[in-house]
Amino acid sequence: MRTIAFISVILVTAFFSGCDGGLTPPPEIEPGFSGEIVFRQGTWPRSDSLFSLWLFASKIYPTDSVQVFNGIINTPPSIYLYPSFTENLPFGQDTLRYFFPLPPGNYIYIGVLHRFRNDISVSSLQVVGVYKDPADTSKNGQLAITEQTLFTGIDIHVDFHTLPVQPFK
Repeated sequence: MRTIAFISVILVTAFFSGCDGGLTPPPEIEPGFSGEIVFRQGTWPRSDSLFSLWLFASKIYPTDSVQVFNGIINTPPSIYLYPSFTENLPFGQDTLRYFFPLPPGNYIYIGVLHRFRNDISVSSLQVVGVYKDPADTSKNGQLAITEQTLFTGIDIHVDFHTLPVQPFK
């Protein structure tokens, strides 16, 4: 009888030590993307021209002020700002690591937005860096984010003296 109990303990121990959690759900992934924003040295504007700096991810390519403001204020928005409309990315950095959590969707325009005047209008905004398609840097990069997608290595280069094409006027 002791032999059967001993063998049972050995078998149960072997069984549980061999389980790798195969039936457990996968770990939660917060959807979004991460990377670095690299600021070209010596191009930061004067402090009196630094009112806001955001990372943005847009489901639309806004071509006018109405699309920009509706994209930000609609519920749900089609243009998301990071860290938030009332917060900024830090000024004066050489490199900034970030994680931008986003709801699932197709984001066709991603970059860094700078507000250079104290008023809140499209005329006080400029795109200062855009995520480029790694396979063809002449095109803007796009991300299709699902509930289980976290893109890494989404780096954006900013040169305040050489701006990308501005989408809106």
